[in-house]
Amino acid sequence: MVICQHAKYTCSFCGKSKMKRTKMGIWNCGSDMKIMTGEAWDSTTSADIMKSNTLFIRMHSLCIQLQLWP
Repeated sequence: MVICQHAKYTCSFCGKSKMKRTKMGIWNCGSDMKIMTGEAWDSTTSADIMKSNTLFIRMHSLCIQLQLWP
């Protein structure tokens, strides 16, 4: 629990590993100074993961339709 609290995570905006938990559910990126909300012990929620997976599947199917994917 303490290790997760003080660890650094990857920022979803800039991609750098500067995301730290400041308070429960409040995450701050030291690189681009963005403040986000998330789960208490992880910066991403399961809804965020599903959203990114859905976007990937849509883009993948579009690339297949346009014959851009091998």
